[in-house]
Amino acid sequence: MACEASDLMKTTVAIAEEAVARNPGVTTLNGLAVYLRRLFTNVLPMVAESVEILQRCPRLGIRAVGTENYGLMLLGVGERKLGLDRLDSAWDDYDHMGAVGRRAIVQRAMRRAGARRTKWSNNNVRSAVKPLTDAERRVVYLIADGHTDKSAAKALGISVNTVGTHTRSAYAKFGVQSRVQLINALRDRGELD
Repeated sequence: MACEASDLMKTTVAIAEEAVARNPGVTTLNGLAVYLRRLFTNVLPMVAESVEILQRCPRLGIRAVGTENYGLMLLGVGERKLGLDRLDSAWDDYDHMGAVGRRAIVQRAMRRAGARRTKWSNNNVRSAVKPLTDAERRVVYLIADGHTDKSAAKALGISVNTVGTHTRSAYAKFGVQSRVQLINALRDRGELD
């Protein structure tokens, strides 16, 4: 969209819509297809529909991005209160995930619109993720580099079970459920390039 590559965008929308046709009832795919169509056509009611669908999506990050963009669109058309409500919801989702980078972007947009929230104070921010131990950090960095549990165990000279224990502990500390989410959380905190 930023590069005005409309052919690429049309192809992306078509792929998303085909994925929905092949996987009926998958909320994430349906919400993404509607969302991508909205990006291409820039139709506000479609955005509202996609955000409604994505509210049932188990992928918090996808839901947050859709909600954030909807909030920004609403602000752009003068719907300040509703736009700020949507951005506030996206902020909460990003905060829950520990996605401090995305949370900060939403917070800046809300400030530009004149909003202030008491939850933004450092005392109330949920992003105070428990720090990783040195052992957890070593394991997580290898995982982020693409190592399997087995190859990380071999590189560190520890058991595969120990790698799994450290990985699960890191998941719990960051409030994530997958390696991709963990890597994204570390990247959002500036710990990975």
